[in-house]
Amino acid sequence: MLLYIFIGLFVLFIYFTCLKTYIKLIQLKLTLGNKAIIRFYPLTGDFAQIPKSNQLYGDGLKHFQKRVFDNPNVKFVLSNLMHEPLIEIYDPEYYKEVFINHELYQRADVLYHEKLTSRGILYSEGQKFKQQRSILGNHFTYDKLKERIPKVNQVVQEKIKNQDINQLHKFLVDLTTEIVMKSFFGGETLEFKLNGQSVPAEILDLDEEMGAQNLFNPYVVLKRLIFGRKGDKIFPSPSQKHLNQRVDRLIDFITSQINQKLSNQNNKGNDFLDIYVDAYLKQQNDTKIEILEICSMFITMFAAGSGTSVNALTMTLYFLGLEQEAQKEIREQILQVLNGQTEVKDIHLQQLTKLTAFIQEMFRFKAPLFAPFIRKAKKTHYIKNLKIDKGTNVLVLFAAPGWSNKHYDNPDKFDYKRWLNANPIKEDNGFVYMPFSAGMRNCIGQHMAQLNMKVILSHILMNYNITLDPNLQVRFPINFQIDIEPDNIIKFERIN
Repeated sequence: MLLYIFIGLFVLFIYFTCLKTYIKLIQLKLTLGNKAIIRFYPLTGDFAQIPKSNQLYGDGLKHFQKRVFDNPNVKFVLSNLMHEPLIEIYDPEYYKEVFINHELYQRADVLYHEKLTSRGILYSEGQKFKQQRSILGNHFTYDKLKERIPKVNQVVQEKIKNQDINQLHKFLVDLTTEIVMKSFFGGETLEFKLNGQSVPAEILDLDEEMGAQNLFNPYVVLKRLIFGRKGDKIFPSPSQKHLNQRVDRLIDFITSQINQKLSNQNNKGNDFLDIYVDAYLKQQNDTKIEILEICSMFITMFAAGSGTSVNALTMTLYFLGLEQEAQKEIREQILQVLNGQTEVKDIHLQQLTKLTAFIQEMFRFKAPLFAPFIRKAKKTHYIKNLKIDKGTNVLVLFAAPGWSNKHYDNPDKFDYKRWLNANPIKEDNGFVYMPFSAGMRNCIGQHMAQLNMKVILSHILMNYNITLDPNLQVRFPINFQIDIEPDNIIKFERIN
């Protein structure tokens, strides 16, 4: 009798964890025909293959790139996220609808944490999202950003003078965190320590650890798939408990900074926290701002402004070291445009066409953030002939067009000069090249990120020759974003 019960339970387990999803994928395949391929991985899912790609190819992205190269006409990959269907959309004609109609989807929980990020702009919706976007919008106009260029110059010049750039990761983390903190949050938090390191470093560590845990830890992923966001509170693992303790200390610290600003309005400035505290004090509508929301917004904006910049800068510096002739051409243009000046100004940035083109090519060829977050459909709907049922996971792989002959000539070749042409993109619907996402939920800080990158890279190129260590083999593992290992493969030699 017990044997029959066991067999029955086993059959039910196999059905609900494997067969049910696989049958759904087959149904989609029959509808989509040769536009789709099935890549089903029982009990794990597509993202579980990334560590294998890291190990097999030394490149986490290769797992996805091979699909585009081997199946150039495929628009969808039908896969799974543990026991749930996952539709990966590779074609910009289809995935543009996901960005335009963002209200049909809920972002999946890769970076979700009840205290750390849940109330920030990353996960807010409806009127709350509009309110947060409106408050931030005034802070990210180009005129506002231009005012901060002298401060960016100052920080970069100080770091180049006083810090060893050959310890690249530490150099870039210290540089970008100080720029973001001083430009948008006030510089006070740089002096405090949490968990044995600076507050900015603690935020970046927490962000990366949480993303990797939520994406690759089977226990955490399984709990979330079964119980949703409530799964974080059910039998938390030791690593989850430790992360939560660190989050509590961080929230307590930021709350203390906010309370100081609330009690000291006579000396308020114009940084991010000042603007949000001012909105908090003046609020009169029904969409209330809470202290924990300000904390969450602070953490979200800082991590986005600094963490992604470090990866993008590292990737750009790697390709500058690889493409020696391009490096020489870009440096010559920088020196010509600045004409003896030591500070990069707004008027200069507009003339640095080769540096801009090189950054664009880096984002096309090896974008550090190759896909936005997985989305979950709130209700059943159609994108053209693709039916997306309520609860289906959807992943937009917006890096995929960058690898396709359909949209670029010689896509497997790194060629920054393609962006100096009038029309570098073929069959462009406005959603082929979008390194900062698109639609209403695009990256609000994208202009800040690009401005900072150009100023930082200009100073580095004016002061250093960049090479690669020929004795080291580069790897591009995906941990949360695409990283470069080893860190010391990129070498810097002072020019003067």
